Amino acid sequence: MWGDQIDPSLGAVMSTQQPQGKNSLSFDFSSGLILFSDKMFLGAAVDHLNRPNETFFYNINSQSKSKIPIRASFHGGYKIRILQNGLFHKELFCSPEFVIDLQSNLKRYNFGTYFVDGIFDLGFWYRHTKFLDSNNEYYSPQDAFVVVLGVEKNNLRFGYSFDINISNLATSSLGSHELSFTIDLPEKRVHNSKFRVVQCPQF
Repeated sequence: MWGDQIDPSLGAVMSTQQPQGKNSLSFDFSSGLILFSDKMFLGAAVDHLNRPNETFFYNINSQSKSKIPIRASFHGGYKIRILQNGLFHKELFCSPEFVIDLQSNLKRYNFGTYFVDGIFDLGFWYRHTKFLDSNNEYYSPQDAFVVVLGVEKNNLRFGYSFDINISNLATSSLGSHELSFTIDLPEKRVHNSKFRVVQCPQF
């Protein structure tokens, strides 16, 4: 369903004017790697390795222009202990982290840190998004501060974040809210199994 198909009073009764190419089947290959220890994690991922066509969405005669550009992502973090016993009688630590996304003329840099004390965590992030568009200089840059709050108990985690726009988009929207709910499924141990359980970083 495209946006121009929706009639405000009658519903979706119109045909779309969205340019479309041929409807064909294509494969998209990606790969990633993560290294981690008790205090550190570092990872990288590469998407669209085979650069599949975008012909479902666009009717572009030039084959080179319809290829999805390769996307590279990097992320990492380090756990730093601040106090052995915090306000909730558990370890108080901070975790500086980063996430970097690169794809064609789009570059996004995220830098921030989490403060974790017992079941509570508080995070502050800065996001810098640079989308180069020769026809519209207002696309570059798009920056925001992000505040994150979280509560984690046993296998359940509730989170809230608010993005504060500090770019030209602030004239249209001051920010956005996000609520999240996460369940960590318990590890299932099988006796005499020849496969090892892959542990995931918890910070």
